[in-house]
Amino acid sequence: GYGYRGHHEALRAFDDVHEPIPGRGNAPPIIPRRVGGEAARATAAAQNEILRRRQIEKEVYLDCESAVELALPQYNLSKRGEEEDAIVRIDFVGSLPEELAVHILSMLDHRGLAQASEVSRRWYQVANTNYVWKESFYRDNSTAFAMGRPVKPGSGLGLPPTLPDKEWKQVYKARQQLDRNWKEGEALAVYLYGHTDSIYCVQFDE
Repeated sequence: GYGYRGHHEALRAFDDVHEPIPGRGNAPPIIPRRVGGEAARATAAAQNEILRRRQIEKEVYLDCESAVELALPQYNLSKRGEEEDAIVRIDFVGSLPEELAVHILSMLDHRGLAQASEVSRRWYQVANTNYVWKESFYRDNSTAFAMGRPVKPGSGLGLPPTLPDKEWKQVYKARQQLDRNWKEGEALAVYLYGHTDSIYCVQFDE
């Protein structure tokens, strides 16, 4: 009947296949008859390549739909690189209010601030704001590992008191130079010569 004829025709169709065909959709891959394991391996490799491409396309689609990309309009994947480059070129420091720009740049360390100051004249002005260097200095130098909490400025533990006219960029540079001298063995020994009587107390300034 039809079942036998259809089965026979399906088997005969395999005789007409000379190259392996990867499966598509729910259909299984077609491997030519009377061939060795090389054709089977080639078919499996082609099938895996198709699955890999589908997975990449799925990940790209999900990335476009994620909350990270909500600020972007819907776009064609072929234009993604160009639009990402355009976003990178947005001068957010020049576009944002000065308070927000200062707050953002205050999150950088001294190396990041040095690089930011070379972007443009506007970035240079914001990156050299006294508040920016003050926040950066406190963040990088105010952790006491033995205490596990921030050190109070002016308490004699390495942080100078907060004064309105203090140039925090210069303070940061001096602190970096001091740390570098200790690490490289270039610390300058200063000897204090005083009286020969007993010494009961020694006090240092900052």
